[in-house]
Amino acid sequence: MLGTGIRLHVQALDDYTSMTKRKLTAAEKAAKKKRRLEFMTIFINGKQKRVKRPPTIDGIPVEEFVRRNADALWYHQNEEYEELYLLEQSQQDDDMF
Repeated sequence: MLGTGIRLHVQALDDYTSMTKRKLTAAEKAAKKKRRLEFMTIFINGKQKRVKRPPTIDGIPVEEFVRRNADALWYHQNEEYEELYLLEQSQQDDDMF
């Protein structure tokens, strides 16, 4: 009695390991690539969660891109007065030295 149960268990393991993984179709590959680019995996309470990636421009965050490339006129047009003030302060500091 005891020996037959072990033999069935071993046979079930052999069947499981002999299964081959099928290849993805082109449409499935494209969908997987799109999901990978759109979402990222993070851990919350020891579990994996998929969340949307933050927006980027040329691989850097949008805020950093704006900070690098914006001028005083752009800040004024988009009502970014705090950033405009910081930009003017940094320009004044550069002029002093």
